[in-house]
Amino acid sequence: MMRFTSNSYKHLQNGRTAFYATLLGFFILLMNLSPVFAGSITVENIVVDVSAANAVQAREKAFEEAQIKGYKILAEKFLSAEELEHFETPDIDTVSIFVKDFEVTKEKLSATRYAGTYKIRYSDKAFSQKNADSAANNLTPSSQQGNVLVLPFFEDAGYSTIWRPNPFMQAWVSARNSNSAAPSIVPLGDTQDISAIRDNQALRYNPANVENLKKRYSAEQAAILMATPEFLSDGTQKISVGIYQAKSYGPELLRQISVRSYPGEIREQLYSRVVNEVNKVFLSNGKNQPVAAQKPLPEEQPLTGPVKVMVAQVNFSTMRQWVDTKRSIERTRGIRSINVKSLSPRSATLMIDYQGGIESLRGGLQQNGIGLNNPSAQHGQIMNDSGTVYQLSPRF
Repeated sequence: MMRFTSNSYKHLQNGRTAFYATLLGFFILLMNLSPVFAGSITVENIVVDVSAANAVQAREKAFEEAQIKGYKILAEKFLSAEELEHFETPDIDTVSIFVKDFEVTKEKLSATRYAGTYKIRYSDKAFSQKNADSAANNLTPSSQQGNVLVLPFFEDAGYSTIWRPNPFMQAWVSARNSNSAAPSIVPLGDTQDISAIRDNQALRYNPANVENLKKRYSAEQAAILMATPEFLSDGTQKISVGIYQAKSYGPELLRQISVRSYPGEIREQLYSRVVNEVNKVFLSNGKNQPVAAQKPLPEEQPLTGPVKVMVAQVNFSTMRQWVDTKRSIERTRGIRSINVKSLSPRSATLMIDYQGGIESLRGGLQQNGIGLNNPSAQHGQIMNDSGTVYQLSPRF
């Protein structure tokens, strides 16, 4: 009969401890890339070390670097060797769309340096297209019936979005999944789509990228849809939608429609009706053909009359945005000249010479992605004879 002494028990206990430690280490290794719950994948132990002008900038830069580094880890996990050869890491704007949340597990910082270890949870749609497709009835770019590729943007408080949380896009996806989106084609929203057109590019898209999207989905035309909500005094809501044809030289406004909610109607029902109304526009010529432009409106006739002067202020975040905005204003129909009266790192005050009515000018600016708000003396220091300054609001 075998007897266990105190020493032999301790020996077995030590061996058992070593075994569990090894097993735990194995599982920790596996968890470096692990699903936290359905629809997400977590990448752990992302180590970054960044220097910048100050600690705040270093931390921001480190977080961006961690997101991209984790995304590369996902690429190595999910892409084949052949796919990796042609893989190009997207920029931070694209990668951040797939980030659900993150945690800093370790950090050190000094006046100009930040070192941190991150755990980042990504959407499983970042690379696992099979999962994304199964969620949409095994869709592929060529499986939808239609001829107009729709790019549904949602604008609120001056900011537009397409791939981030967006009730307008969600309504189109629901229509697509129920096979009721035709004649529209709804994008899958995978990495390729997100890289082609981003949240701030509704009316400033790259024509070559949109052309590639049309080819990908075998679409005859592409339409930029800009939905803007408005809450009314009676408690109902109105959704206005600008329908733009995405042409090679830029967006062309084709129609403006609006849909008002019914009392007690939930948001999903309202946006579903908006989708139906947009599709009615696409089918309005009765031939299931891409949308045709409306007859020229009165303000689209040759402009006549005296040249007027407007004082306007425009705000921006970067000098690149300022340059793009100025170019958009200059190419607007009715604008005769622009004189920059003052320019700061975040705003500019302009003297604008224009011809035609104010509503005609407002419509022209809107086609170029710039809102013209009602005048207010609080928007700037330089004023015209009437003491008013208009506010130009670009959609970045």
